[in-house]
Amino acid sequence: MNRLSLQAMRATLSLLALLTASSLASAQDDTTLRQSFEGRPVVVKIDMPGTQEGVEIQPAAEIPLDIRKLANSIKRYGIAIHQGDQVMITKVLVKGDHIEFQLAGGGFGVMADTSALSSAYPTAPLRYESSRERELQDQIRNEKDRYRRDRLQDDLDRMRRQRERDNTAITAQNAIMTQQRNTREAELRLKGGSRFNIKYPKGIPEGAATPEGIRKALAEYVDFNTQTQSAIQNVPEPPPANDAVAQLQMGQTIAQVEALLGPAELASQKQEGSITVMTREYSVANGRHVSAQFVSGVLTSFTVKP
Repeated sequence: MNRLSLQAMRATLSLLALLTASSLASAQDDTTLRQSFEGRPVVVKIDMPGTQEGVEIQPAAEIPLDIRKLANSIKRYGIAIHQGDQVMITKVLVKGDHIEFQLAGGGFGVMADTSALSSAYPTAPLRYESSRERELQDQIRNEKDRYRRDRLQDDLDRMRRQRERDNTAITAQNAIMTQQRNTREAELRLKGGSRFNIKYPKGIPEGAATPEGIRKALAEYVDFNTQTQSAIQNVPEPPPANDAVAQLQMGQTIAQVEALLGPAELASQKQEGSITVMTREYSVANGRHVSAQFVSGVLTSFTVKP
């Protein structure tokens, strides 16, 4: 092996080593962020729009949050998470020049959501001039016999009138489906959560994609303090530790919840875009009733009634 080939091989091996180390470090960072945030409750300090576009925060900018842009987004999509709401962190992702901090599902609008709506509320295409109509037009132009030409014209007119009637019916049906789709989309947007997009146009600086860096970037907009959350929501003193209901926490799986409460008496499930929402009802001690909601198998909210 000549000297140049050996140098090229060494350079390639060095580059591969750097890429491997970078990939391992990135995977470790992602694992740390998931363990630090996902499944944990927070209280949001601002209204958030019902869209996957979420709220853009630029920590390095003179004005980190563009209030006008946020207001326009809320006006367009509605409020999915209200100021003071306690919600679960469902996903944290580092992507290029920004960090996604997803809450209660991350917001409606990903391709799976729109595809599901299109399938549920399909619209039909309008009918256009058929090959048979064009054929009749050619025959009429070439027909010398007036009687036969009139008959062909009658056939053509009849086909055109039928096509117009069909298109009128299709247009009316499409309008109904579009209205139903828009109504359903508005409902799903209010249930699909939202997200913060923490943007760094010049690249994510060192320390930003860490639990401490994310908490610092979102300190003005998210309350990570669970004690403050209880105070905001006026949560009463918890029941004794041996009470199964007291041990319920957002982020628990169905198996963990039912290990505490026992099997569900009633269960239902529905698909909202890319999100699977399950509702389960439990009867527990002291005549109480628990209604729990799970998103993709994870507890996101529950209520306890006598």
